[in-house]
Parts: sequence; structure tokens; C-alpha cells
Amino acid sequence: TNKGHNAEMIPDLWPEGAAEFKGDLNQEVVLTIDKPGIYGIKCHPHYPMGMLAMVVAGDLTNKAQIDTYTPPGTAAKRYDALKAQVGQ
Repeated sequence: TNKGHNAEMIPDLWPEGAAEFKGDLNQEVVLTIDKPGIYGIKCHPHYPMGMLAMVVAGDLTNKAQIDTYTPPGTAAKRYDALKAQVGQ
């Protein structure tokens, strides 16, 4: 709910068939996990600066997605750190 932020899915880092997720700016959101896998989440306005996260739920059914995805801008440094944690 911080001013100027939101949380939304990264479509290329989302389990197939999982419900879509996009919050509005400055609004609280709830993510409901309905399938196993890796869920990529970003703050749309600040994504190029590295404001992203990954939620791991159960089996890594879509792990191949993290190896083929390339984030924009300087988000790559943060993404690489998260990718290393998920790959453990």
C-alpha cells in the first residue's frame, strides 16, 4: 500500500494455468496460490530498478522459465540473486 507501488505478476515467470494477478497502485493485494511453481512478482513502476520477488510454492513445475527469462534494465542483478536462491 506504499504510495507509487503495486504488485503484479510477471507473465513469463508464472505457472501455466495459475490465476492472473495484478494490483492497482497504492492498494493492498492478496495473492492466492492455486498451483505449484515459481511465481514472479514485480512492482510495475519500479521493476526496471529491480523491485521484484519470487514466491516458490511446492514443486518447481516451471523452473525452466527462470533460466530463459531476461528482466529489463538493472533488474537483472536482483533477478540473478533470486534465481540463485531458487536454484538451490
